[in-house]
Formats: sequence, C-alpha cells, structure tokens
Amino acid sequence: DFIGIDVPDHAFQIGPLHHPVIRQNDRLMHSVNIEIYGDVNKQGFMVKIWLLAPEYQLSGWIAYDKDHVLMQAQGEAEPIKAFIRDLPKKLRPHYTIRSIQVKTSELKDDPIKRTPFKILESPGELQKIRPDFTVCPDCLAEMNSKGRRYAYPFWACKKCGPAYSSMLLAPLERKNTVFASFPPCSKCNAERKKPLDLHHAGSDFLNCPHCGPHAFL
Repeated sequence: DFIGIDVPDHAFQIGPLHHPVIRQNDRLMHSVNIEIYGDVNKQGFMVKIWLLAPEYQLSGWIAYDKDHVLMQAQGEAEPIKAFIRDLPKKLRPHYTIRSIQVKTSELKDDPIKRTPFKILESPGELQKIRPDFTVCPDCLAEMNSKGRRYAYPFWACKKCGPAYSSMLLAPLERKNTVFASFPPCSKCNAERKKPLDLHHAGSDFLNCPHCGPHAFL
C-alpha cells in the first residue's frame, strides 16, 4: 500500500486504493496519507494545495511536518489519483517537488471527515527559513495604481516580501512575524481568505494603510 513517486519521472503508476469504508451517495470513499518533499517551505505552498483540493472534490487536511508537508486526502479513488498525478505540474513554476510518498489509510470517524479541506496548525519544529524576496511585478503594479495600497510599501503577496527579516519564530505564519502586532482590517482579511484572488490569497504579509505599519520622519 506504500507508493513512492519520483516526480522528475512522470511515468509512474498509482496502485489500487484500499480501505473503502464509507459509502456516501453510492460513492465509495477512500483515504490516503501523502508526504510531499521538495521546495515546500515557501510562503503560500499549503494555501496552493488548499485551493487545488476542491477541484478534485477532496476533503482532508494539510500541515507541515519537519522537512516536508503531510497531507491526508479523502475522496473517490480516481480523483485522488488524478490529484497526485497533476500535483507537480499544478505547482510549477513557484514550487519544485522532489518526491511524493503515498500510503493508503483507513478512513476513520473523525471531525475532519466529509468536511471542507483545511490547513491545520503547523507543528513547532524548526523549518527551513525562506529568504526575503524583492517586490514582485504584481505588487509593484498595485502600489502604482490608484487603489487603497497606492504608494504603500509595507505589505507583500505570497510570492514576495520580507520572510526572513520579519520572522520572530518558525514556522512562517503571520502570528510569528513582526506583523502580528498589526491585525489585518476586514478588507485585507477578506482578500486573504478569497480563494479565487490568486494574488492576495494566503499572504501572511497582507496590509494596507488602514491596518498596517507606517513610517514617520
């Protein structure tokens, strides 16, 4: 039941999934544990998985676990297989996956079962620290537009920003950075939680002049 996937070689096969323990609306449900290794500590990685899972009608959860990401996916067999096969290309070019390990598991009666896919609290182990990245073209364009972030520099999307220099603790989450003292306003929070907003969704550095820090001379 343990399947190793060498991602650079895409000619892999995923074996039959076992332990179908729940029949929901005449659909046989399965559960797999997935370990993802590679460039997984970048900001926004788990949010990207959170956005992809509903496309395959999957429930379950994802969380960091030491040097990799641990995920449990629950759903029908074929969508689970398709999700695993599509994952490397869906994550390019921002995230590089080195390997994926898949193991079938028994779908137990727990509170996560048949609920929307969710991001769980990360364990406390020290993670690789993402370096700071210069402002990306999308953020620069927004700062030069006439929106509410016009000429406001103290924010970033999930692709750029001061990850290393803002961190106080690992893992990289807003509550562990200097921005913890600046709770996002309702508009910023809505952008951060809007799955279809690919620029702002999941950013730990989303601020605006109304809620973020300011500099004075």
